[in-house]
Amino acid sequence: MSSDFGATLSGVDVGNSGDILVDAKSTLALSGTVITGGKLTDYGTIHVTGNSAIDNAAVSGGMLIVDAGKTLTLDGTKVTGAKVTDSGEIKIDSAKTLTLDGVTLTGGKIESLGTVEIAGDSSISKDSFDSTKLTVDAASTLTVDGTTITGGELALSGTLDAIGTSAIDAVDILIAGTGILEATGGAVLTIDCAGAPVSITNHGTLEANGGELDIIGEAVTNTGTLQAIDKSILKLESLTVTNDQGTVSVEERPAPALLPTPTSASAKRALSSPPAAC
Repeated sequence: MSSDFGATLSGVDVGNSGDILVDAKSTLALSGTVITGGKLTDYGTIHVTGNSAIDNAAVSGGMLIVDAGKTLTLDGTKVTGAKVTDSGEIKIDSAKTLTLDGVTLTGGKIESLGTVEIAGDSSISKDSFDSTKLTVDAASTLTVDGTTITGGELALSGTLDAIGTSAIDAVDILIAGTGILEATGGAVLTIDCAGAPVSITNHGTLEANGGELDIIGEAVTNTGTLQAIDKSILKLESLTVTNDQGTVSVEERPAPALLPTPTSASAKRALSSPPAAC
């Protein structure tokens, strides 16, 4: 199927085993439509004007727009190299995975009952992200700006880089040996247990790197590196850091000191900022 001058699919189910092609300067509008399988190759715009779904498909390139008050479900779908402008909601159902590779997503809300996998460098800006599981693959970076991630599990084999004020609330965080979770560029990243029984396990790097990293009430088990570098701020509040042969360090720290710890620690020990909140 080719959309050369624009087309609308309204209230239909499309079983796609081929390639739906949206040409440059063309728009494919979706309303009440479910597309299952195949490819959507987008050189123009896919515009969601009514609740719709693209399931078990490969979407590549172009622009993807979701209107305010509308939901686009992406179950078992991989989106590659697309610019997503979301004024509504992106939804992933339970036990399903949305894979993002080279995607820029701005605005709206992500409601994930399944898994969002970052398989290639991508960004999420000005977004509210209710998560069950978010993974960042090795050698991939997820850049966040003005985004709040709430709930579930965050598993980092790659990098999560906060470049603008953002938050991670009530999330279990696992950072693999290759993983990096950081605040850069003057950004403030707040990690808050928000009353949930969650924790951070760091085998990689957890750092303020030119920004500010505030960890509130979320216990940290560190076998990797917990640090503030490049005149950054690291705040640890109402938590315990269990440092098991890892490194805790502060370099070029602004005064006054904001770490309730020695500036360097590599032995197995607990470092506390009482009282623990969660």
